Amino acid sequence: MGKVKIQPDTQDRLSFNKFLNIVIAFILIFSLTIPMYARAAYPKTEVKAYFYNEEQSGTFDCIFVDGVPVPYIDIMQYFEAVYSSEYNLEPEDGDRYRFYNDRGYMIFDPEHDTIVINSLDTFIYNDSVSAESSMKDKNEEGDDSTAYFEFGGNRYLSDVTEVELNLGKYNIDIIEDEGKIYLPLTTFNILFGGSYDVPVYSNDEISITGGDSKPLVDCTINLNKLTREESEAEYTYNNLCFFME
Repeated sequence: MGKVKIQPDTQDRLSFNKFLNIVIAFILIFSLTIPMYARAAYPKTEVKAYFYNEEQSGTFDCIFVDGVPVPYIDIMQYFEAVYSSEYNLEPEDGDRYRFYNDRGYMIFDPEHDTIVINSLDTFIYNDSVSAESSMKDKNEEGDDSTAYFEFGGNRYLSDVTEVELNLGKYNIDIIEDEGKIYLPLTTFNILFGGSYDVPVYSNDEISITGGDSKPLVDCTINLNKLTREESEAEYTYNNLCFFME
């Protein structure tokens, strides 16, 4: 049989197809080297915040998620704005992040929505030295309501062991974005605020006050709501269940 002669245009098409296949293969191989969680950064919304009085204010860069009625707060930004103690956030093995100070640590796992913690009191304000100093100041001002307080400090009777808190069990997401950890404000308050410092979100603003103080934002907009979205009710219920656990 005679050989088939390939016309120049046919040969050009074959060369182009070969080149196209190489480009497609390169793109596929390159895409496999990109982490599966790679994505565009979450959009941020600047939310005004009041710190203990109306004269002291600032802003937080928050993330809003459908179905969650409160903003997600950057935990490091909050601590740097509200507390004077030093805190650190560093990446660990895999996709986890270690949040710590000189008293203890939390390990956040955004992929599985879990937190490993070695002491719930580690990040709640419990500096007995500062508290005692505050009480002495009150006494010097003639307030004798603290006469029966006695400050002793913490004492551990056994080894401290880690505890895992599973937020995913309650459909509460931990968000990692650009090396920062975000939590819903109400969930954040359960972990860090307690009855010492209470952040309240209402009317597109955040108020941070002591547990026995009136919020610095208008809460009537929430109190007067007769209905709410199903997703809002579900998040509120799940957050309450997490708090009870």
